[in-house]
Amino acid sequence: MKKQNVVREKLINSAIELFSQRWYETVSVAEICRNAGLSNGVFYNYFKNKQEIFEYLLKDLLIILKEDFYKFEGTNKKEKLISFFEKVFEAAKKYKPLVTIFREGQYRFPKYEKE
Repeated sequence: MKKQNVVREKLINSAIELFSQRWYETVSVAEICRNAGLSNGVFYNYFKNKQEIFEYLLKDLLIILKEDFYKFEGTNKKEKLISFFEKVFEAAKKYKPLVTIFREGQYRFPKYEKE
């Protein structure tokens, strides 16, 4: 993996960790960088501001969920409905930190509530 991608992933993983544990307004860019073991200036090579990385996480979860949710199994409506709810619970467990972030994001950035 290229160094650029490694640094970006560190920032993203740090943001996931912090935003899933605390409210959006209590997390700073400096904390995201410190938690990732990077200097503050590095952040701005990848993201404009805190809102941009937060919205990136929201969009990332939506992409993941849309891909997963179109893979319903079953031959009739009942089986497909059961499959849908299994996917919902599986996603909530598998992507718990992102789901936690998304729940706050729906209120902070209403455009994501519709998606």
